[in-house]
Amino acid sequence: MLSLFLTQSAIGSLLLLLLIPPRAGGRKFFQYTVGQSAGLMALGLALGSADKSGTPVRMFLFGGAIILLAASSGLFHLGRLGAGRALLVAGLAPALAGMIGDALAMIPATDLSMSARCLYPLDALTSGLVPGSALIAMILGHYYLNIPGLAIKHLQRLTLAFLGAVVLRMVVVSVSLARSRDLIAPLVTLLADTGRVLPAGPGLDPFVLVLVLIHLMFGGVASGIMAFMAWRTSLISSTQSTTGILYVALLMAIMGEMASRYLLTLTGLPL
Repeated sequence: MLSLFLTQSAIGSLLLLLLIPPRAGGRKFFQYTVGQSAGLMALGLALGSADKSGTPVRMFLFGGAIILLAASSGLFHLGRLGAGRALLVAGLAPALAGMIGDALAMIPATDLSMSARCLYPLDALTSGLVPGSALIAMILGHYYLNIPGLAIKHLQRLTLAFLGAVVLRMVVVSVSLARSRDLIAPLVTLLADTGRVLPAGPGLDPFVLVLVLIHLMFGGVASGIMAFMAWRTSLISSTQSTTGILYVALLMAIMGEMASRYLLTLTGLPL
């Protein structure tokens, strides 16, 4: 569960970095953020190996991505912005392939439909984009104290991307809930009627509904509200206030997506 969360969040962070021109963010910003993403990915890979979920292909893909990203961070440190960005893009390719492989491996053997083969990778991508975009936007907010003349439009773009990531995430979750309505509906009925007892037999544990609600409330509603507030605050060029809001938004996103990744490993459902 933690392995999925860390690797997907690292990929989401890297994708958001593509929205910022290297000359605008500067070598220190990119050195730190790319190195941070490589570290998160390495930690996720180590945790996957520790719980025996790491396959040789997964190790090869994420290991190659980590090496390329570490080299990219080094090039940014040396001021080689163009070469650093090229290696950043190169490192994203195996990382995305590894993420898609993880997502496809989570599809239950009873569901081999084409819709599942599309939904699970989209679930992985959007799950990483929400905390990843909040993290990168928050870090950029700090750099307005260190980079003279950094245009506010970059922070506005990232906060808007964070808001878009939350909306896209909720669309994917809504589709997944619709596909799993036969499994979720009895739990909703149980929540509405406290005097009812679920019949014995196969099915989802009622605790699953609690995790779904945590994901929707923190990862969806709270993160969406915070993302909108951060975007609106960035429009008045209040970088410190925007960064403070993004701190809270990042915590909400982490709570929501941690619940989501636990749901995925517990039930096999991309919720």
